[in-house]
Amino acid sequence: MNNPESRNRSTETASSRYQKLFDDSQVRLQACQQTWRRLIALRTILFLIAAGFIGAAYLRISSSNLAYAMGFVFAAGFIVVAYFHELLNDRLRRIQIEAQLYRRLLARMSREWGKLPEIDLPGLDQTVIDTAEDLDLIKGRSLIRWVSLAGTKTGIETIADQLTNFADATILKKRQTAVSELLPMEEMRRKTLLHLWNLGAASGSLEKFTTWVAQPFHQPNWLRWLSIAGPIALLSGVVILATDINATGLQLLVGFALMLIGGMINLTLVIGYVGPIHNVFKSIDSHREFEAVCKELHTAYDSERPNSELLTELYGCLADSSNSRSAIAALHKLGWPMSFAGMRLQPLLYIPFLVLQLIILWDFRIINWLDRWRVRHVDDAKQWLKSMGDLEAILSAVSIADEYPDWTFPLTDTSTGVLFEANSIGHPLLQDDSRVCNDITIQESQPVLLITGSNMAGKSTLMRTLGVNIALSRIGAPVCATSFACQPMELATSIRVRDSLADGVSFFMAELLRLKKVVEYVSTNKTNLNRRSLVILDEILQGTNSRERQIAVSHIIQKLLQFEPLLMVSTHDLQLADMDGFTNKSQIIHFREHFIEENGKSQMRFDYRLHPGVAPTTNALKLLDLVGLN
Repeated sequence: MNNPESRNRSTETASSRYQKLFDDSQVRLQACQQTWRRLIALRTILFLIAAGFIGAAYLRISSSNLAYAMGFVFAAGFIVVAYFHELLNDRLRRIQIEAQLYRRLLARMSREWGKLPEIDLPGLDQTVIDTAEDLDLIKGRSLIRWVSLAGTKTGIETIADQLTNFADATILKKRQTAVSELLPMEEMRRKTLLHLWNLGAASGSLEKFTTWVAQPFHQPNWLRWLSIAGPIALLSGVVILATDINATGLQLLVGFALMLIGGMINLTLVIGYVGPIHNVFKSIDSHREFEAVCKELHTAYDSERPNSELLTELYGCLADSSNSRSAIAALHKLGWPMSFAGMRLQPLLYIPFLVLQLIILWDFRIINWLDRWRVRHVDDAKQWLKSMGDLEAILSAVSIADEYPDWTFPLTDTSTGVLFEANSIGHPLLQDDSRVCNDITIQESQPVLLITGSNMAGKSTLMRTLGVNIALSRIGAPVCATSFACQPMELATSIRVRDSLADGVSFFMAELLRLKKVVEYVSTNKTNLNRRSLVILDEILQGTNSRERQIAVSHIIQKLLQFEPLLMVSTHDLQLADMDGFTNKSQIIHFREHFIEENGKSQMRFDYRLHPGVAPTTNALKLLDLVGLN
């Protein structure tokens, strides 16, 4: 799958394309805003003229009939302009969302973190949180903050789940194949993303919609019967009074009584329950954008079905109009009741809506219609939601493949005797012009990569580079390397360990507790699930003396090696590399620094390149001198 022919765009092409789309959206936004201001002025003028004529007629300042007629004409003009103004408001909102998407794409490519929104992800497992925080997967300048183009909460949660959880070779292959298939379909991807962002910004979110399907508006039996009895009583009274001109006193009494009782029931129910019913309508209002997403997928494969297995599954669930259980077929049928539910929002239809509401309890009729639809599709909605999340994850991954055609899709099969192999691997979250890449090969016979080097030389960044790229590969995206081969692995880390004053836990004890979790996690994955792990240990057990630390670190590594992990360990203890039972299992590398004179002062520089063997130099004392503490 490396370097497929469809990946023919350069990074500059993607960036320039985003810039052109953003500039075009800004031009359309300014034109729309100008029209919007003109309609506001026109609405105000028509309202004032209508009010003036009607007021003059009421005060008998001018001919009453003519003034009333002119007043109602201008009032009608005001209503028509108000209708088109609402349509323009919707268009304005869509263009603003479109500009936000392009701005985010540009910020993503330039790593302008201030323009990429923070993402909050509650509810993750603590072990997953520890590793995710160590590798910057979910917080701060994180991988998900850079990767995600999801417009909905479901999409964000799906991407987070995929980044932080194991995916086997079969799943990775399915996701990579889907990404490769969608890569040439740039216009379809862009339109789908826009619909998804509009869906996320709708008054009723995708999650609210599916929640309504699972938990409908509650109507007790008495309320259901009253909503039927009220309109029947009112209409019966009208019929009695209207059909018998020579009605007797008793008939008139019965007719008026039925109208009064029916009217009171209707009015009471309108006052008491219209608010909650309208909240339900708002929750379902996202169906239009939901259906638009499905239509984009349907249009893309109108003449032929998808080739990849994952896209075939998504098409069948979301966009196959021949399948009555699919989202596109079901949402099309939902369009009719929701169109009638929207009468209250249309200026031209508001008066007829009020009449229908007071006579037949229009909203109750619509909510019952909607409930019949809900019952038919209550079991389908969960799968729709999952498929939408998967689609957003794929679209986020495809955009990375589009923007970085030189990156590669990982292989899950390695050469004989090789555990991990990557050429020109770099950290994807670093800016393109400052990223330094390295070649790494880890043999099965030496599964420990021992990294030595001075402070700030790049040890932690290298370890995170491997972990972040493995996490990135899980969504089916290419990774920041020219070649990358590694079997699927779990991730376990001990990098950012904190003490806890509130819990009375010292830094050293916090480290021990974290390492215990790591060992248990690696053991469980290998013993119960037959999964190998990438374990990253960054300068562990700093809270004790040098000799005991060496013994303890050696013991922990030997313990972990029982479960066949790929183990990356950074250390300042140069003697660790010479300990018995360790040398034959480890490949030792280091980073270097050098000093130059600038303006009469010594300056430290790093090349961030890997070199074989133990670091030949240290820099702690030189750093003391550089900061003036020597």
